[in-house]
Amino acid sequence: MTEKGLKLSAPSSQVKFAAFITAICLLGDMMLYVVLPIHWEQFGLLSLWEVGVLLSINRFVRIPLHPIVNQFYKKFSLKQGFMIGLVLTVLSTIAYGVLKSFWPLLLARVLWGIAWTFLRQGGQLIVVEAAMKTGDAGRLSGLYNGLSRSGALVGMLVGGACIDLIGVEWISLIFGIVALICIPLLITSNFGYSVNYDEMAHSSNDAHHLKKKQVFIYLLISTFFITFIFQGVLKSTLGLWVDERDFTTLLLLGALGPAALTAVLLTFSWGMEPLISPLVGKWRDRSRAKERWLITGLGLAAVFYAIVPLSLPVSTWIMVIIILLILSTLITMLLDATMAEYAVTAKTSKHKVISNYLMVSDLGAAAGPMLGFMIIEMAGASMVAWGAAGLILTVALILGKVERSSNASK
Repeated sequence: MTEKGLKLSAPSSQVKFAAFITAICLLGDMMLYVVLPIHWEQFGLLSLWEVGVLLSINRFVRIPLHPIVNQFYKKFSLKQGFMIGLVLTVLSTIAYGVLKSFWPLLLARVLWGIAWTFLRQGGQLIVVEAAMKTGDAGRLSGLYNGLSRSGALVGMLVGGACIDLIGVEWISLIFGIVALICIPLLITSNFGYSVNYDEMAHSSNDAHHLKKKQVFIYLLISTFFITFIFQGVLKSTLGLWVDERDFTTLLLLGALGPAALTAVLLTFSWGMEPLISPLVGKWRDRSRAKERWLITGLGLAAVFYAIVPLSLPVSTWIMVIIILLILSTLITMLLDATMAEYAVTAKTSKHKVISNYLMVSDLGAAAGPMLGFMIIEMAGASMVAWGAAGLILTVALILGKVERSSNASK
């Protein structure tokens, strides 16, 4: 710190600061995912369907908001966008502990959806800007995803551990105050960019521009199915898979219920992300075939997803799930890095690239739970897993075609 505030000179420092603010804002949201399904009566709710609506409405709100936030970031700074996200986070997080009925809580979740749209789009844009200066899209994406995910991890752990000790009111208030303290830190920093890099054209060749546009369409299609499977289907149905297994033979884990064990598996996999994502991102940047990291990750995920329904020893099955969850976080990071690199070299607006990417991501993640449970009812859980594995392989083939097309045009 200096007299003029926090100085963020290096591009990676900008990314780290954006990840730090994002992590703080995630505390209350992830606390709610752990606490609300179990202690919903403390929130003044009357039925479980209200829980489902409250946990999903923020994602549906984000889908139409991305183009609006895109226009905002074209006219205003990243710092101003993060400030909006931070203020709305303070309001929504404190509201979780103060408001005690469905409709006020629904409004709080809508506010969080707006906040997260500013934070997520701004975070991705700061990664793009940093990648333009350093060329390390993989490392920077891994750094941002890993550090910001630590907030989700802390929110889950503190929420689950302290709900019975101090109650949801105090947890929400503490998380809200922590976010509030970050406001002067953001105000006094030099966070954000000052260059309108959308004006920087990288190619005047119309044929090349058309080829890049086709690549972007393929990437958006792949994005929808990747988020549909990993952020939608996998995370929403994991508890169902856990409930069908008998863990009584395992020490410690055998004493946990399905919900608690699901939380443990998610927490462990997310806890690995800050350690693994930056490292894998760095290796990807050093590789000559960067696209193959994502394709290879998808291939491995398809194999492990296909194994999930099989009758395996329970200890082996847990390892399969943990590896699959870690692969899902790495695939998300590698997809972010791929999109960041595309945005850097695209002739079109970088804001538009990131806005479309995140809108399609949210659409896929929102559709996943709904369609996943519909298929389970009609065809069974095994068909969902094997269908997901087949879809993942299809996406890998699509991205393989994109890689060959990109290499041919070089």
